[in-house]
Amino acid sequence: MENLPLDLLRRIFELACTDGGYTGNSLSLTSKAIRKASRATRFHSIFLNAGPRRLRSFLDLYERECDASFEDKPRIRHLYASFHVSDLKESQSDRSRAPPSSTNRPALSDEFLSDEDDAAIDTSEFDEQLAKALRDMKHFPAVSSPQCANQTSSAEYREPARTLFRLVAPDLWSLVLQVGYNYRAKLAPPILEDAFPLLRELVVVGSTNPRDLFVAGPTNNSTLLPSLVHLHLGTGVNNPTLHLSSWSLVAPTVTHLRITGTCRLQELELAVGVVYEPSRIAVHPSPLVSFVQRISRSLAPHSKTIPPPPTYPSLRYLLIQPDPAPGPVGFCGTPMVEYVEAIEALEEFLTQCRSAGIQGTLLPPLPDSIICGKLAAHVKWQWTKRLEGDLGYWDVGEHI
Repeated sequence: MENLPLDLLRRIFELACTDGGYTGNSLSLTSKAIRKASRATRFHSIFLNAGPRRLRSFLDLYERECDASFEDKPRIRHLYASFHVSDLKESQSDRSRAPPSSTNRPALSDEFLSDEDDAAIDTSEFDEQLAKALRDMKHFPAVSSPQCANQTSSAEYREPARTLFRLVAPDLWSLVLQVGYNYRAKLAPPILEDAFPLLRELVVVGSTNPRDLFVAGPTNNSTLLPSLVHLHLGTGVNNPTLHLSSWSLVAPTVTHLRITGTCRLQELELAVGVVYEPSRIAVHPSPLVSFVQRISRSLAPHSKTIPPPPTYPSLRYLLIQPDPAPGPVGFCGTPMVEYVEAIEALEEFLTQCRSAGIQGTLLPPLPDSIICGKLAAHVKWQWTKRLEGDLGYWDVGEHI
């Protein structure tokens, strides 16, 4: 193998290094000759669980490899960066030393589980594992607690992150940013300072506002992602805003938009320039009702039916994968009724998008097991398949 031409070896290594860094690390440990031959390609794809210490350690390594004394600079083409906004892996000793209080208890448990409720949990009525999970929730730090805020806001965290992205920005082809999906958190302050001239695919899980990611922020004079074609936004239940008008300034060439999770129909209407008109024919099949509807629409003011100019005119493909259906809650079926109505509205809206030249696809809802933080693991799995040549999160049954 050492007798093969260097260009051929590098091509082989590039095709092999599509697993987030494991193969690249193995190549560096094989032999001095293989380490030297794979220097430029073993960083081809990197998965970085970017805690403060690991981020600093990786940056030191990458800066050494980028030394100008070497012939070829190692280029990261595909990067998955998972940024910590809180440290949930507290040791049991930490929990015993710091009993939960109203300042470090999450909002969810504050609302649904008080101290009295905690003591009153009866495992004979509830599943034992559920009761344990409810108790453990009280030990999780809140979003607003200093423990969460100190991570990304500190200079120790911020400067290495900005330096890393400054180094990789000119070479990246695809980027995944996982930012606080569980806790509606954001990078404070933003860490992306430079433009990404070659980036064609971006996935953001959690903080979907570009103002929380880019230092410069979206403006009419700065195109930070001039080559971006595929944009995938993963939202949280409590954070459904997509900020598509801002994304259209940051990345004006996006043609494929995928939304995983909760979204607002009104924001999609403005983005594609299509006014959603709900159909009542399926609900009221009477010919008289349908006739009255057509008459009332024809007599309505034109300002209500003429679609506005799209705020994201480059879009041609729109994929939406909704959240899982709500489980049984109490004796009222209202959540499920509202969920079904929302799904039907999205399906109708995507059908109406064809009139604007946009191919809309409503994907099956997320499985019940893929919620909250588990969505990030699902996205990572799809990212790996994407690197291997599969369609990954753009798979809708046909190549788009």
